[in-house]
Amino acid sequence: MTITKGQVKRAGGVLANPNAAEDERLWAQGVADAWRAAHKEVLSEMESVLEEVACDLNDRLSDGALIVSRLKRIDTIEGKLRRPGLSIKLNEMNDIAGCRVILSKLDEVRAFAEAVAERASVKERNGIKDYIAHPKSDGYRSLHIITKHDAPRAGFSGLFCETQIRTRLQHAWSTALETYDVVTGVGMKFGRGGPDERRFFSLVSAFFAIKEGAVPALGIPASTAAMRDELSALEKRCSIVEMLRACSGSVTVLSHEDFSYAAYFVLEIDYDLQCTRIYGYPEESASDAERVYFERERLKGPLQDVLLVRSVSIKSLLEAYPNYSMDIRCFLECVGEILE
Repeated sequence: MTITKGQVKRAGGVLANPNAAEDERLWAQGVADAWRAAHKEVLSEMESVLEEVACDLNDRLSDGALIVSRLKRIDTIEGKLRRPGLSIKLNEMNDIAGCRVILSKLDEVRAFAEAVAERASVKERNGIKDYIAHPKSDGYRSLHIITKHDAPRAGFSGLFCETQIRTRLQHAWSTALETYDVVTGVGMKFGRGGPDERRFFSLVSAFFAIKEGAVPALGIPASTAAMRDELSALEKRCSIVEMLRACSGSVTVLSHEDFSYAAYFVLEIDYDLQCTRIYGYPEESASDAERVYFERERLKGPLQDVLLVRSVSIKSLLEAYPNYSMDIRCFLECVGEILE
């Protein structure tokens, strides 16, 4: 399907409208699929940059760098287009192509981000978002770099990729929050949720920040004793840790292949049946992976997720997306130590 940026902009307007006619929605989804497919070139180029940086910094990385990438899901795109107070167009989204780098230490995150900024073309305005120095109010911490790329095979220039660079502890926090969203459906990741829930995750993030020698979000008590007392009181009221413990590891990964041949993975997650199916595709079958991904997206139910990920191995894939097996042991162990 050949598309223009003007058509992408119009398609975004249709997807943003929950009352759009069905034929309009089908057309808009087809355009969005073609737009996402054009970003495969972007992912490939950015992954090469990240792997080169990881190789150059290898001696300085205590436990290597975990690198994965993905195309943004259509339901997440629609949710973002419809979010109140967020005026954004489909053709201007920075994160249709997204990469993630997970490292062990905070100084490694800084060094990695600096090296990426030197090698890639960083977006001129708001190209670097440092949510580690300035955490979000809910406690989210990570360093984002938005880079600019051309996709000559798809006929586009000036496409964007957002790379999240974070520590394993920051990643454990994000994974737990996403798991909580799956279990409760409250949408914490998108700024929703009750004040007690948001405060609980903000306090945990503050403890993690202090442990890493970073800055907690604003509005956190000055002493760790006061933080611990407040966190304990919130847990007694909300039972968030108890709920997460009950579901941790409850989704079984139904795959026994080694996937040594695969560069692309399609994940089908069924939270109702509590299982995740993984399908692998070699580099030369990227278009097949993309086609299956788009087809399965259309058919998924309310308690299902579908994801297309590019990864060097199945091990890296499962480490980068533990929320799809609800593997949140790291988060639970760290919070358990705090509460004890």
